[in-house]
Amino acid sequence: MAPDMRLHGIDFLRGVAALSIVFHHVWYFGSRQQNFLSINRFGYVAVDLFFVISGFCLSWPYYSSPEKVFVPRKYGVARFWRIFPPYAAAFLILLVLGYLFRHSGNPSLQSVKFALPISRRHIIEGFFLYCTVLATPFWTLVVEARWYVAFIFMLTLSRKVSIWLMIAICIILSVWHPNPFFGIGKLEIYLPCFACGILCARIWANQHMVVYRQIAQYSPLALIPVLVLAACILPDCYSKLRSTYAEVFPTALLFSVLLIVILRYWDRFSAAGGWLQKLGLFSYSLYLVHEPCIQLIHSTVRTSGWSQFALCMFWYVGVVLFVVGLAYLFYLCFEKPFIGRKGWRTLGKVK
Repeated sequence: MAPDMRLHGIDFLRGVAALSIVFHHVWYFGSRQQNFLSINRFGYVAVDLFFVISGFCLSWPYYSSPEKVFVPRKYGVARFWRIFPPYAAAFLILLVLGYLFRHSGNPSLQSVKFALPISRRHIIEGFFLYCTVLATPFWTLVVEARWYVAFIFMLTLSRKVSIWLMIAICIILSVWHPNPFFGIGKLEIYLPCFACGILCARIWANQHMVVYRQIAQYSPLALIPVLVLAACILPDCYSKLRSTYAEVFPTALLFSVLLIVILRYWDRFSAAGGWLQKLGLFSYSLYLVHEPCIQLIHSTVRTSGWSQFALCMFWYVGVVLFVVGLAYLFYLCFEKPFIGRKGWRTLGKVK
């Protein structure tokens, strides 16, 4: 393969995850009260897929090139330019809009979450990803920021000692999470997702591994028990944040198998999933802007008395297309200019 060839299957999975979360918030704000298209309530589980992808992308360059030396400074600079500028832009835009809405005198605008009063302390803490403010999905970025620190130790442990020991430690910390470890909060819960992503990177980089051969040979059968297991667990997870490893680890396993299968058979998926692969290129921008937009539309547009067909067309077609278009503009303005900065390494490249 050419050195600059991307793993397009990763972009495809990003697109699937981002769209699933958009549909979840569209359902929550748009059709939850009418109990319409309620299957979208499970879309939040795609957060686990994002975490698995994050674990894969950060560790892939080091497993695909075993001689590659981890340089903390370059790693930190790369992470900063990739994540923080778009987040800071979204944060400041919401902060300004919230101030304007709060003083607009319009009750509908004043009820939007990012228009609610907020202390200066929480603004500063939220801006530097210490806590979640302004938009609900930002909590995942708080977890990601802590994961970037944990990744240094997890990668070192998996490369120098044993990847299986690293996974075991992550599971133990996930079980032990009611007692926060060094104050890192929800990170412990989702450590198995990141660990499975690292394992996927090793499996894909070492395709002679028995695990890879089994997945590649029996992938349709391998998905069946994992899907059944997920189907048994996911309904119990609804309407609450998952709080035990028993509810996170099965989805992490499911998405790990799915990731390997998509990469292995991407040529078969590419024709039908090409548009999702393109959506995945700006999935981070979509993730940042979609929930505030959907919440604002929900607060200002009155849909009481609408038929289910009208609700479906408005929320699942009109609103989704509007949010995707707005996210693409945000990507062009605030995300794309920072891709390629010094210290940035494009993730998902084949070495």
